[in-house]
Amino acid sequence: EPPSVAATIGAVSLDALWELDLFGANRRTREAALARLEARTAEWHDARISLAAEVAAAYSNLRGCEALLQVYRQDLASQRVVLDLTRRKVRSGFSSPADAALITAASAESSNRARAQQGQCDLLVKSLVTLTAQPEHLLRAQLAASTGRLPQPALLAVTQVPAAVLAQRPDLASLERELVAASNEVGIAQADRYPRIRLTGSIGYAAFRAVGLTGTGATWSFGPALSLPVFDAGRRAALVEQSSGRFEELVAGYRQRAALAVQEVEEALVRLDSATARLADAERAAESFQVYLKAARTRFETGAGSAFEQEDARRSSLNAAAALLQVRSERIAAWISLYKALGGGWEPIIPDEANRNGIRTP
Repeated sequence: EPPSVAATIGAVSLDALWELDLFGANRRTREAALARLEARTAEWHDARISLAAEVAAAYSNLRGCEALLQVYRQDLASQRVVLDLTRRKVRSGFSSPADAALITAASAESSNRARAQQGQCDLLVKSLVTLTAQPEHLLRAQLAASTGRLPQPALLAVTQVPAAVLAQRPDLASLERELVAASNEVGIAQADRYPRIRLTGSIGYAAFRAVGLTGTGATWSFGPALSLPVFDAGRRAALVEQSSGRFEELVAGYRQRAALAVQEVEEALVRLDSATARLADAERAAESFQVYLKAARTRFETGAGSAFEQEDARRSSLNAAAALLQVRSERIAAWISLYKALGGGWEPIIPDEANRNGIRTP
């Protein structure tokens, strides 16, 4: 049996592949990837703006709820004073038991209304806890300093918005970058129908050792490779049509979204104008009904007026105060809607130099 021979062979090599980008497929692939990265970044900003608007709306609704609750509680306290007075007048024979029954029912109604309003305010606090991810006790402590105080929007008169301002919307910026990516993918599919030339190279070092013999040497190879896309049964042509159809779909989606953005801005402006125009009338109505209520209560306390007249004045004043708070809340909500419709002041980042030319026509 021949003796065994031990041998050691070691080799290390470095391979490289170069492709001549004759028809721009590699460049377009890079640009499509960059565009999609920018689209995802814009979507992240869109989510931040939506969250900010939702938090602002919830906060404004809470302050409006608290302000209305304060009105209801003041009304309840006043009702209890009137009820006590009415009961004394009934005992003295200056009022009928029907007056006491009317004021008692009104007082119970006011108490029920205040309790229901308190529940609505608690629900709005729960919503803010969810939106802000803060412990409820800490959030309530932060909110306590401005209980019932509605936010004061800027005293600006906005009648129109330049169309260019819509470029601040991150959702439109995201769709625009998706269009850039889709247009590049059309070019990639078209380039795939043409020949591709690759250059391959390899360089290495090998060593051999056996039976006292040692050998070393360098190895290398280099050569071109040509790829011809033939006999694919129309697969590449179908991919071009598919990518072109995807591009056209995104164009239609972008136009639809742009039209919706214009609609959202116009609706916010209409709501803002309407609330601003109604505010002065609501303030005058609330002030006048308050004066009327004071007069009706004075007449009732002195015996010159009836309990029904006093109760009617109270209801009218309460409704006017609630309507005033509603108009103020609508005005704040319109500002928040306009903020969101205009993209929240976000400005898109200037695209990479290689991708700055934007959408290419397929």
